[in-house]
Amino acid sequence: MKKINLILAIIIGFGMILLVSHLIYAQQQGGGQPPQNPQQRPQFDPQQMMERRMQQIMERLKLSDEESAIIKPKIESLTRMRMEQGQELRPLMEALQKALDSKDTKQIASALKAVKDKRAEQKQAYEKAEQELLELLTVEQEASLTVMGVVNSDGIGMMFGGFRPGGPEQGREQRQRQGNQQRQGN
Repeated sequence: MKKINLILAIIIGFGMILLVSHLIYAQQQGGGQPPQNPQQRPQFDPQQMMERRMQQIMERLKLSDEESAIIKPKIESLTRMRMEQGQELRPLMEALQKALDSKDTKQIASALKAVKDKRAEQKQAYEKAEQELLELLTVEQEASLTVMGVVNSDGIGMMFGGFRPGGPEQGREQRQRQGNQQRQGN
């Protein structure tokens, strides 16, 4: 009987430890309160994201106050321009998708031409603004902004932090290794 009571006490103690650990973890992750609507995601604030992005860029460039006063507005302008261009293109892309869904070749060709024309117009405007910035930069500053996806990128990586050493490629390799390990274990 003593052995059963001891085992029962150990199981209850272990259960209490697990429960407390779970409650502590839940508090750290979400303040201890479940979300009002589990499907609700945090609100996306483009302005806040832009401010954080600019802060990262400016920290990386390590500019003097004078340089910052000249270069920062141009970088902000490029960043804002890229976001606005994406917003301008969205309805044209939606129209192109509708045309594809309709399978009407003339409608598809017309919508595709509108997208191409808009992209060419946007590219020209962006390249002009980018060139104005590049004329003010040192080679090292241009290289840093290239790595961050701000210039010489044709918009690739602009909103996602640009290139990161060991970024997507390393992540893909890691996922493949994990998948291989799981298959070998099964």
